[in-house]
Amino acid sequence: MPNDLLDAFSADPDYATAFDGLTRGRQRSYIIHINASKKPETRANRIAKSRDKGLKGKGLLER
Repeated sequence: MPNDLLDAFSADPDYATAFDGLTRGRQRSYIIHINASKKPETRANRIAKSRDKGLKGKGLLER
């Protein structure tokens, strides 16, 4: 799992709990999407933008 995502979980325990509740496939889609970026700023931005979906228990591509 990317360190940036682990840092986000440390800062936001609710996000960590919600992420743990996702299916493995949904978790994987978030990890791949976030880790695909080379720049730390972009990874942080992707984490912030996907947080609400993760808290709602939705996958990255779900509405």
